[in-house]
Amino acid sequence: MKSWPVKDPNSNLKYWFDWRPWVAVEDGGEIVSYEVAIDEGDGALVIGDTAMSGGFVMLWLSGGTVDTRYVIRCRVTLTDTTTDDDSRELMIGQK
Repeated sequence: MKSWPVKDPNSNLKYWFDWRPWVAVEDGGEIVSYEVAIDEGDGALVIGDTAMSGGFVMLWLSGGTVDTRYVIRCRVTLTDTTTDDDSRELMIGQK
């Protein structure tokens, strides 16, 4: 699983999933819907705003507990109803 750099629990940062290579290979059109969720963790990490633009799904994350591992999942659906998931690991640490 891919991971993002360590996040401070006091920061509110933007992260993204890059779906452009997959969308181009699938030839299923464009992303018509997306969903982001935290699949693992202690509930202290919060998903704020989300957005989609040009094959990217962006999300803002805040909070989290030091020395805790979180898994964030992004699910997209294309115009032809093809669906896929991608996940990232995020550790929280003091900076």
